[in-house]
Amino acid sequence: MACHGVIHYLWALVFLGAFCGEIQRQFRQKILQMGAVNDNIQKRLRKLDNDLALLREAKLELERVMVTKDCEVSTLDGEMRRLFESEGNEFYQSFLLLLGRQVRISDAGIYIKGSSGKLERQAVIGKKEFLPETIEAHSIEIVNVALNNKIVVTIPEFWQQAIGEQKNYLMAVPLMDSVDNPLGVLVVSGMPFIALNKKTVSFVDMLCRWASHTIELRLYSGNAYRLIKGLEGQRLYNADFFRYHLELAYQSFQQHNLASSVVVVSLKNETISKQAEFEKAFMSTVRSGDFAAEVHIERPHVVMLLPLTGERGAKIFQDRVLLKFPKESTYGKNLHIKLVSFEGYRSFDKIWETILSDE
Repeated sequence: MACHGVIHYLWALVFLGAFCGEIQRQFRQKILQMGAVNDNIQKRLRKLDNDLALLREAKLELERVMVTKDCEVSTLDGEMRRLFESEGNEFYQSFLLLLGRQVRISDAGIYIKGSSGKLERQAVIGKKEFLPETIEAHSIEIVNVALNNKIVVTIPEFWQQAIGEQKNYLMAVPLMDSVDNPLGVLVVSGMPFIALNKKTVSFVDMLCRWASHTIELRLYSGNAYRLIKGLEGQRLYNADFFRYHLELAYQSFQQHNLASSVVVVSLKNETISKQAEFEKAFMSTVRSGDFAAEVHIERPHVVMLLPLTGERGAKIFQDRVLLKFPKESTYGKNLHIKLVSFEGYRSFDKIWETILSDE
């Protein structure tokens, strides 16, 4: 009887061993299959990454062709970057042409407040019949309302409010500085009426706020930035002005899904006394159109806003910084880089806290 039980026990062990072996074989087969799938996905990702790089190059080349051929189609990020780089009164004309390409505005003028108090025309596109060289705000009701109330005003709103007939003007957009004072106004007298909708008006308002930032710097730079010694033309903005511009970028993301990125570059285990030395070394990596600032961080640092630049562009910038400061260099061993995107943040204050945090 005991022998019979031992035989059953041995058969059970054989069965259990075979069962475990089969399970192990299936697991190994699954692991091999998953490994093959993973390798295939990695290859596809590398191919997609290469394709994306080629598309980026093709896009840049297409933009260069469109600019040289004076084409009326272009991408917003390329347009905005070129706008920041334009010089003199060329900026105003370039901005109007951008509006023409992006929102089909055909007749418009940009006016800036002059010393006499009148609004002086800086640039114009289309017909000049209703866009004289100088205007007085109170003489054009739609302009007067826009500047006094500091809001975008369109002709449909005048119809709703039964304000006197304003058939010659379709839209007036105030150009505001960083402390909410009017610098001037965009006056639109011609565009397809079908394009005059809430989405377009909001988009024009956003573009005008970006343009106002540049206009303010050109006219009344004041203490908004300081120049880096030894690097001609390189600006480092102060915290308040940078925060204003960063909030504008965040609003552009919230309202129009236009992504921008922030890169915080700092030196850990170093005192703030090395700030000037570090920023001079770092600022040579900054491209035209990016905004660098010194904020309230108690160690050597530079905070970069990369307008209309997504996560991939931010990582490219990070790689450029790491190439400039390898680990074996003087600053490389203490270099700390933090990337901040607007994705996932429900308030601007949280973004600002993240930038200032010691993480």
